[in-house]
Amino acid sequence: VTTGSTYDSTTDVPTLTSATAANFAVLNPLTGGSSTTSDGNLAATIAPVNGARVSTIAVTSGKFYCEMVATTVNGYFVMGIGAPYSKGWDTSQESSPNSITWATSGASSPYVQAKGSWTLSSNTISTTYTTGDVVGIALNMDSNTLTFYKNGTSQGSMTINTQGIPAAFLIGNSSGASNGAGFVNFGQRPFTYTPP
Repeated sequence: VTTGSTYDSTTDVPTLTSATAANFAVLNPLTGGSSTTSDGNLAATIAPVNGARVSTIAVTSGKFYCEMVATTVNGYFVMGIGAPYSKGWDTSQESSPNSITWATSGASSPYVQAKGSWTLSSNTISTTYTTGDVVGIALNMDSNTLTFYKNGTSQGSMTINTQGIPAAFLIGNSSGASNGAGFVNFGQRPFTYTPP
């Protein structure tokens, strides 16, 4: 067993028994249409559809942090939060799913966008990310704020309104994107950067 993103063994138990043993989210393999997951459902290859993978644990209160890294970007690759719909986050199955995401198109200007009934106070992020950048996402459901980080540096915080709907972390493609891929860390291995 090695450290970092190449961990091939983690401790996962139903209760928080220590700082290194807890019940961690993974990417839900039942969402995202024809997209696929691997590496213990911590990596995903997103098919060229308007779909994504959401985490298996959705929340309505509390503070949460995760890190995501895009390994392949072809078009608008998105990272953020989304509602865990019964049919999965896939607009071929659900119309206008609730989500707030940071998207990129290579070197083009990225944007932060809210969809469905969810709203955000601003789309203040103006920097791009590329493959290999560590995108940190801090979700505070108690104060209704969402903060994105790029390689440990805050890119901006936004006030969000999820209409009382549970939120899960999300990684995937937006409309018009080709195959994209990435991996996530919900805490089952050491974070690259110290959580805020």
